[in-house]
Amino acid sequence: RIGVNIQESKFSLSSKQRDCCMVNNGVITSIEDGEIQGDGTLSFKIGGKDLQTPWALPTIEKLFDFGVAEIEVLFEVGLYWDFAVNLAGTGGRRVNLCDDQECFYGALGLNFGAGIGPKFEAVVCTDTIWTRKDCTGILIRPLYISAAIKGTVGWDQSYCGQGFSGSVAVEALTIKAEFNVWDGVGVNWSR
Repeated sequence: RIGVNIQESKFSLSSKQRDCCMVNNGVITSIEDGEIQGDGTLSFKIGGKDLQTPWALPTIEKLFDFGVAEIEVLFEVGLYWDFAVNLAGTGGRRVNLCDDQECFYGALGLNFGAGIGPKFEAVVCTDTIWTRKDCTGILIRPLYISAAIKGTVGWDQSYCGQGFSGSVAVEALTIKAEFNVWDGVGVNWSR
């Protein structure tokens, strides 16, 4: 089973304009719609959950059919990982007639989060000719470690002549343990 999917994608265009004031030899002159800015933004999110590593056993699924009842068993054990990527880019053109500035600008941002940990999961489903299908199970993750990193890079983002700017930061580092019995009973711990 493959658990990677595109979760969201967006595209937008925008423009804004406003009046500005220019000072020339002590005289203040107002220019209507003297500041104009237009840009486009593209973003998307992809992610994956419970992806098998080479150290995970293949998922075991077994169906037992007794004629009047069926019992289905699903069993997973091994090292699994999750990830999420959010990538966004913005670019446009800025004109300021009062300051006699004109430039193209842009920015690219990336958020990346990933986690890994051992997992044991067992699910049992029963379905009879008298009842509807009912499932219960157990999920144990004794140790799950995740981290998130955020980075941005841009050119003339705030004003013309600003130049190159960028940053990288570790947003979160989390350690957690989980024990859940599917019928709403469980214990979770995280730091």
